[in-house]
Amino acid sequence: MSSSICILANFVWLCYLYYVYFVSLKDTQLHRDPSVLFAGYRLPHPLQYKLVIKIQTTSQPSPMQAYNLAVNDLDKELDHLKQVFQGRTKRQAILTRRELRSLLGYNVGPELRRSNCRDSIARI
Repeated sequence: MSSSICILANFVWLCYLYYVYFVSLKDTQLHRDPSVLFAGYRLPHPLQYKLVIKIQTTSQPSPMQAYNLAVNDLDKELDHLKQVFQGRTKRQAILTRRELRSLLGYNVGPELRRSNCRDSIARI
């Protein structure tokens, strides 16, 4: 069983905190692939924006292909999480409007009518 090793040196990202978080996500995603034998990264120096990534795979996919697949899978997963989050916030906003209608005790149309709001404030 032969293995190929690819070392990507001087991987530069704009912000230190963001690239460490993002690279740790990619590292986790790489470990999900059964063809990846080793995936790791290190920071040569904390004050330099450089990163060394080491990926070791079985003979079938190259380390660069495994890296690209992990990035694509991570992108799909983050898009899915974004859609779920946006859907839940929209649903929560709808529930809040319904609760507002029931609290005020009358049916409010698509927009709040000022006279109804004044009446409900006067009742409180």
